[in-house]
Amino acid sequence: MSNENAWEKTVKGKPEVGQFAETKLEISPEVTRIFAEISGDNNPVHFDPEVAQRSVFKELIGHGAMTIACLNGVMARELPGPGCVMMHSDWKFLNPSRVGEAITGRVEVIEVRDDKPMCKVRTTVTRPDGKVCLDGTVLCYVSPM
Repeated sequence: MSNENAWEKTVKGKPEVGQFAETKLEISPEVTRIFAEISGDNNPVHFDPEVAQRSVFKELIGHGAMTIACLNGVMARELPGPGCVMMHSDWKFLNPSRVGEAITGRVEVIEVRDDKPMCKVRTTVTRPDGKVCLDGTVLCYVSPM
């Protein structure tokens, strides 16, 4: 693959710095239960209100990996798009997602390589009250299809 057409066979083509996409994910009790079945994470801070109240969080919280999953979806569907593979991530969890709320995942392109279909995106997941749950970056490779 030559440098000038590294992005040519990707579904969405070469993204531009500053381009962004967002999606919402409802952290409902049912989604939380299904995620626990898949992951095996049955931590009571996700399900038992009494335990959650005694915890540092004081309320039921969503799984951290489900917070990340919000980003997986928007990256695979929209930006950079189908064929996107996360090569490296650098995330900080700043606040928990909360059961019963819809979180918003946002990705914004901050770097794009010309020689390979790779880009770096800034990632944030935000709660409805504006508090950031997760902040960081992901290096993506976009497989030609």
